[in-house]
Amino acid sequence: TDEIFPSNSSVKVTVDSANRQLLSECHTAGHVVDAAMARCDKLLPPTKGYHFMDGPYVEYKGSIDTKDREVFLSRLKEAYDTNS
Repeated sequence: TDEIFPSNSSVKVTVDSANRQLLSECHTAGHVVDAAMARCDKLLPPTKGYHFMDGPYVEYKGSIDTKDREVFLSRLKEAYDTNS
């Protein structure tokens, strides 16, 4: 058969807990970006997220006009401030 593990076989799995924690935090950061976007009233739907340390990102459907980007980026940075 093409099975890697025969049915009913035992396997052992280990998890690098420090790396798992780091990647979990990276994933959570994507949700923080979404929350900041909402606080800026920019409700672009997220379409793709990559939550690994070699280049994490969140992609959104839509765009922000070039002339509005500087102001938007400033507002987005302010949205990360939980005291506002």
